[in-house]
Amino acid sequence: MKLKYLSSFKDRHGKTRWRFRRKGHVSCYIKSEFGTDEFMVEYTNALTNKISVGKSRIKARSIDDLIIRYLKSADFDCLATSTQTVYRRILDKFRTEYGELSVVKLERKHIRQIMDKKSESPSSANRLLSLLSIILDIALDLEWVEKNHARSIKKMKVKTIGFVSWTDEELKQFEDKYPSGSRERLAYSLYLYTGQRGSDVVKMSRADILEDTNQIRVTQQKTGKKLVIPLHPELRRELSYHKDKMVFVLTEYGKPFSTKGFQQWFSKKARQAGLENRTGHGMRKAISRKLAEAGCTTHEIAAITGHKTLSEIENYTKAVSQKKLANSAMKSLSQNDIV
Repeated sequence: MKLKYLSSFKDRHGKTRWRFRRKGHVSCYIKSEFGTDEFMVEYTNALTNKISVGKSRIKARSIDDLIIRYLKSADFDCLATSTQTVYRRILDKFRTEYGELSVVKLERKHIRQIMDKKSESPSSANRLLSLLSIILDIALDLEWVEKNHARSIKKMKVKTIGFVSWTDEELKQFEDKYPSGSRERLAYSLYLYTGQRGSDVVKMSRADILEDTNQIRVTQQKTGKKLVIPLHPELRRELSYHKDKMVFVLTEYGKPFSTKGFQQWFSKKARQAGLENRTGHGMRKAISRKLAEAGCTTHEIAAITGHKTLSEIENYTKAVSQKKLANSAMKSLSQNDIV
């Protein structure tokens, strides 16, 4: 298979690396293995990632100029492909509206005005603010500005709690609908007993199982973090029904799911079980809650879910049963009461 604008070379470790170069486009390295679906996604993104209509029209020290520098940076290159796609979409939209504006003249009040225009969608406004903080750090390093004003602006309050955590009753309802051995129950068990995102669950395969230690290994797509998680007995049981499969969860046609397709399929199955607005990601919150209720520390929970910060864990465990923890606390107090 020969693809335009690609060149390859051996790095110092002897690994073949592929670089995309095309006039008028952002140069980049293709990270995935050559010939895979992931490789083609990255290649397609590179083909559509044009610098500008006429590179010479880009104004020096403009928003356009700054964003292009970021897209060419090592920091951007190190991001997961899925994250790059999201960041590029947000920044391209921002460039369309503000690309010709001068970074040098960008003040705190201007960023605040941009945020206010997106007040009806605070989550989107906050994502943009985070990206502005990143790219304005580059402007700071280049000495275009004396201060990164984006970092002094507070994020908007978001009323929604995001993906809804499943309750124990809802977990039981799904189990009652889909018996052991079904494709739905397998997907459910992979979600619940590994605590991973859909983008990781959809790729789990027989090759990830460490039989000698009864564990499953995961390399998170979003963060690149490597985890080794003990197999819960319930998950081990469900896997025993699917010994003939390499990739565990397949479509009805026996083909691997795309990440989006898998997430939509699972949400649909939840609705068919009478569970509205319940997603696979909500099960990531559910296992975090259940681990907290079992007395696990935030560090222990992070060892399963792979979260980077303790604040993320705290957000995911907001649904911890107050009643269970209160009973546990009083029991501990009684046992240690010396009176």
